[in-house]
Amino acid sequence: MRLNDAVFGLFFIALGLTMILIARGFPAFPGQPYGAALLPSLLGAGFIICGGLLSIRGWRARAGGLAETDPEMREPRTLVSMGLVVVLILAYILVSDAVGYVPFMAVALTLLLLRFGNRPLTAIAVALLTTVASQWFFGSILLVPLPRGILEGLF
Repeated sequence: MRLNDAVFGLFFIALGLTMILIARGFPAFPGQPYGAALLPSLLGAGFIICGGLLSIRGWRARAGGLAETDPEMREPRTLVSMGLVVVLILAYILVSDAVGYVPFMAVALTLLLLRFGNRPLTAIAVALLTTVASQWFFGSILLVPLPRGILEGLF
């Protein structure tokens, strides 16, 4: 299904308004003319402006209505691929604490890459490199506590 740009524009306008409303409650920095709300408010304003432009563009080009079905979405292969992505996300939510981020992501990315037509050796290499790089970035740089699972004592 393809949604008209006007629908996405309205979504971004609502998101920008929400960001600004939430940011209003952020504290001010002592002795500064701005506070923690400045950046989220600027981003929210940008979302509102871009959403408005997107809505105007979508409204002008509304020949197909607000939504139209893409013929490719009716093919079983596409539906199975979309279902696999959803199943892997749900599986991560359910088993990541026990299994761990690194083993789960390595297997999940390998499955997805194979499903989308990559050669096995390429799929495994890309999945392993992506998993290690994302674990390093989120775990070491951003300090996001990723589940270690079965690798608890190794790193």
